[in-house]
Amino acid sequence: MDRVDKIINDPSFVKRIYEIEAGETEREFCGHGMDHILSVARISYELYLELYIDWLDNEWHHTDMVKDESIVELNDDIERNFWKKDYMKEILYTTALLHDIGRCSKYEETMSHREAGPIIARPILERCGFSYGEIDDILDAIKKHGTPPEDEGSLAGILYRADKLSRLCFSCDAQRACDWSQEKKNSTIKY
Repeated sequence: MDRVDKIINDPSFVKRIYEIEAGETEREFCGHGMDHILSVARISYELYLELYIDWLDNEWHHTDMVKDESIVELNDDIERNFWKKDYMKEILYTTALLHDIGRCSKYEETMSHREAGPIIARPILERCGFSYGEIDDILDAIKKHGTPPEDEGSLAGILYRADKLSRLCFSCDAQRACDWSQEKKNSTIKY
């Protein structure tokens, strides 16, 4: 995951994560720092592997892959490599690392962190060697990560689910003050 290593060493990324963590030191609710984004990355990869294993278990997997409309939504760069685990691990980790990068930014005064994130993430992705197609898909997932997905198997869908599943509601001190409904809160460990 060479490009992921480039991201975590990118001065802009490091600065943003520091700003997010510093800005949330007094935050009562879930944080958005390195612990959170790495949890989202790991859960994203687990969700992807479940899709991958389900696909392999299907004796008609080639036919299913050819007919699978959900994959067509991705740009060719990611679509072509969707079933390559190492490649997808890098894409999923990248997307998770950058999904909250718009928090604590100068842009957040006028837009949500999901809108600010792609503005900040694009130059990082370009510096770290991602193709234009990969960048478009990653930025699209960042922008959509707060909205329930049409397709849970898409990059945006996996990120959305992993972001929600990463929260340890069952052991959170702020559980009573949290505005998440009881149904939305994670009361068990799923991943």
